Amino acid sequence: KIFFLIPDLSYGGAQKTIVNLANSLALEKDYIITIIIINNKKQILSLNQNIKLINFNSNRLLFCMHKFILATLKFKPNLIISTTVHVNILNILIKLIIRTKKIKFIIRESNPTFFRNDVSNFTKQVCRILYPYSDSIISLSNFVTEGLLSNIKNIRHKVYTIGNPIDIKNIAKQSESIKETNFKFNQDYEYICFCGRLSYQKNIEFIIQIISKIALPNLRILIIGDGPEKNKLLNMIKYKNCKKNFIFLGYQSNPHYFIKRSKIFLLSSRWEGFGHVILESLICETPVVCFNTPGINKDFLECNEIKYYKSNDTTYLANKLKKLIINYNSEFVNFKPQNIYNKYNIKTISTHYKKVFLETIKN
Repeated sequence: KIFFLIPDLSYGGAQKTIVNLANSLALEKDYIITIIIINNKKQILSLNQNIKLINFNSNRLLFCMHKFILATLKFKPNLIISTTVHVNILNILIKLIIRTKKIKFIIRESNPTFFRNDVSNFTKQVCRILYPYSDSIISLSNFVTEGLLSNIKNIRHKVYTIGNPIDIKNIAKQSESIKETNFKFNQDYEYICFCGRLSYQKNIEFIIQIISKIALPNLRILIIGDGPEKNKLLNMIKYKNCKKNFIFLGYQSNPHYFIKRSKIFLLSSRWEGFGHVILESLICETPVVCFNTPGINKDFLECNEIKYYKSNDTTYLANKLKKLIINYNSEFVNFKPQNIYNKYNIKTISTHYKKVFLETIKN
């Protein structure tokens, strides 16, 4: 019996990973899966019918601690698995309160916590104190693992590095069609795209700076997603005089349809824990151009399907991107993305997780 503890069922990388994993495990008779969410303001991700969902309907993490304790004592799971830094802290606090050896507590580090400047020093110090009390720690990339080991003592023996599971068939299916959209692709334009939350981490202003230096009148950039920096970005494209180049599509329940019909996917994040969206783009058969993003999986750095430029020079990057667009067919002539994404299919990654579960229970 497994409890998965996550913030919500919105379209975040950490949430998608847990839901993909839970849906896969729920198909097996040996697993009884319960997902616990803090709130359900925006349910986007779909759950297998075999999964029990518990919603605490709370706006604050600490306010639902007693509910979590009661649910744990009632259902007596074998494992409790959490993801995202603040939920991980809650999970370990519950372990210290309940004090039982019958339940094992696993935390999953879904971002490079100690690299991020949007995580307070206080929170980082709490992680240093509490993370060693977990029974196992799952890290989604070597970059995240290195950050953990260099900042927290005595955890090397309990850290497992496992990449994100990808539902390849579902993404490929979604990329082929869409139920409803007001947007129409124009064959006279060259489309490239970004997909993600419009936030500081995603660094979309860097994309705007680069695009403003590319003189291709038929170039259109699709911005798929919503977030707190939207107005700032809209003002910036006006100031840079490149408003005609950008199309803000807002949140889309099926972003893969738009990624599939774009020539290139752009990633400019200030950091990533893994680069989940890179795999999604490759499944949609869309090459990826990444601008100096620390933390993306090392598998992505040495292949023709992904162009990685470690530079902050927007003029240099604009010239590189323009060349890729103009010489698209020759630049991506040996495009074989399945060589990269197949190793992260849900069945393979689930097997790695199940090994960790068994080892954790035995210890």
